[in-house]
Amino acid sequence: MTMVLALPKLSLLLYVLIVVQSSSWLGGIVSGQIVELTDETFEETTQLSTMTKDDDTQTSWLILFVSNRCYPCEVFLPEFIKLSRNRKLKKKMQNVAFATVDISSNKRTAMRFSVRNTGFLRLLYFHKGKMYRYEGKLLLDSVKEYLENGTPPKRYGKRIPKPPSTLKQAWNSSVGGGSGKGTVLGIALVLSGITIVLLMVVLSKDVGEKTKQKQKKDS
Repeated sequence: MTMVLALPKLSLLLYVLIVVQSSSWLGGIVSGQIVELTDETFEETTQLSTMTKDDDTQTSWLILFVSNRCYPCEVFLPEFIKLSRNRKLKKKMQNVAFATVDISSNKRTAMRFSVRNTGFLRLLYFHKGKMYRYEGKLLLDSVKEYLENGTPPKRYGKRIPKPPSTLKQAWNSSVGGGSGKGTVLGIALVLSGITIVLLMVVLSKDVGEKTKQKQKKDS
């Protein structure tokens, strides 16, 4: 009788351990069918910049943006993991990949898609050159139905933003509340750009005045 009661407890303990190991987002661990993207790997992995509306062989991406301040992310992530492992969905939609981005430590990607660390969950679907923001219920069946319904109406989609330039990243870092070395570097780059522009203006005026003086002498 003792062994019979112990077996369910042991099974429950093993299940909890598996879930914790496979869905612990606070530690930055995402396993199974979900890719964990970073600033360095995002574009190389997803190839969103080259995504077109006519290529049926390209991979569509459903990306969950999470942060250490987002309680809804913590609640929804186990459902997101189950969705990525759903056999029926995988069989029907072979070219859909699932990923997460921790915006707390990947600020360039967060800035690119205008995702702020405000504690709200953001789920974006990238399909045939368009970006769609999922605004339905945060339930496995609801998101599954959203994907299975096929291509969302194009009028709801937006153009996929290109990766920001170095100068834009620096500007966003300095203006958007960056901290530490990132902010100092951003301010330094912005000030350097302003200085170069001012020097070019001064030099052009100086050259123009010298040209006028020379023309007066010649005349």
